[in-house]
Amino acid sequence: MTRPVAALLGLATLSACGRDTPTGATGPAAGARTVDVEAIADSDLRDAILDECHRPLRRRMQRVKVTVTLPDGHRLLVQADLPDKVRVRADRRELLLRDGAVHAFDGELSAADDSLVRSLAVLVDAVALGPLYRAKRLRREGTVCTLDDTAILTLHAGTLLPASLTVAGREVRFDGYLHTPSSWVVNRATLAPLGSCEVRFEDGGVVFPSGYFDVPDPDRRSRSDTHRMPVPGAVVETQSPTPIVVAGKALRLVLLPDPGDWRRRHARYRPVYEELEAQDQFHAGFPALLEEDGERLLGVPFRHRGAGHPRFRAPAGWRIRDVPKGRLLVVYPPTGTVEERIAAGREMLERALKNRRWTARGPIMAQPFVQLHEGVPDAAKLAATKVRVSVRIE
Repeated sequence: MTRPVAALLGLATLSACGRDTPTGATGPAAGARTVDVEAIADSDLRDAILDECHRPLRRRMQRVKVTVTLPDGHRLLVQADLPDKVRVRADRRELLLRDGAVHAFDGELSAADDSLVRSLAVLVDAVALGPLYRAKRLRREGTVCTLDDTAILTLHAGTLLPASLTVAGREVRFDGYLHTPSSWVVNRATLAPLGSCEVRFEDGGVVFPSGYFDVPDPDRRSRSDTHRMPVPGAVVETQSPTPIVVAGKALRLVLLPDPGDWRRRHARYRPVYEELEAQDQFHAGFPALLEEDGERLLGVPFRHRGAGHPRFRAPAGWRIRDVPKGRLLVVYPPTGTVEERIAAGREMLERALKNRRWTARGPIMAQPFVQLHEGVPDAAKLAATKVRVSVRIE
């Protein structure tokens, strides 16, 4: 019998730092700037709150990726195009909220599953301050702000930090914040009946692939028919359109100066590939494009085949890089030309590294799915081929 996902939920991270504590301030508001909120016109208050909390994040809080931890310690992954498209990965199950209805990808939806996903949608939207972003009008009475007559936001007295947000009678209380020099992002919130949840913002401004929030077709349940979500932590590599952590194998790279165009790349790549073949080495992936210390490089990945096979002997002048096994942050941008996917992948990985406060252990590496040893990829191939973009992390 399939276990309901009712046991499972969360949102936000960045680096912590507190200062300018208002007199007597404690709890979530400790360290907040003292502000004369009464001096701010109602017409300006919405933007003032969003600037205080999300100034560098304001364009990234509609499409979010969140790790959620329930009071009992269960974690799940939530990806959402707020307010009404929410996809949840819990254990091995996937649930979807779309057009007001909840669906299970395995076809087994319980009342507990339905309740969880609806609660999760309310919680994540509130923590991301979604109702405030979408509000057209704000009316204030003391610390209470009414948003379009559909939601109520309460501020901590003397600050621009929200204390709670209530939508359709459901109150989400903001119990904790993580603070950077330019933002305040909720990292703990309470919503009945879920209780107090830890919420970790993993990424924002996520580019979801086409069909990611489509309602599952009951007649097409094979793995290849859906975009599967990664679970939190290191997982099997699944060509995810958003960054995931995977276990990377050790490999070696022959590094060549990148000439910048595919015809010359082929001319440099092919003889190296053939030498590796001649020495019975294992080709460990597609050609790699990377930049290191301002130098653009073309990499040829390979490995030793193991016992009974010859060790590699580098010809004179070859530049070899050993890449040890370890954790990789990996993404497969879903659309665009090769160059556009490389640029998008770099941006997503750099943002994920910053948001999660991870350190890169080497350069970002892009691997277009081209058989460069066979010939120069044509325009049609370069316009729509897959690209794996990765970086080693601590």
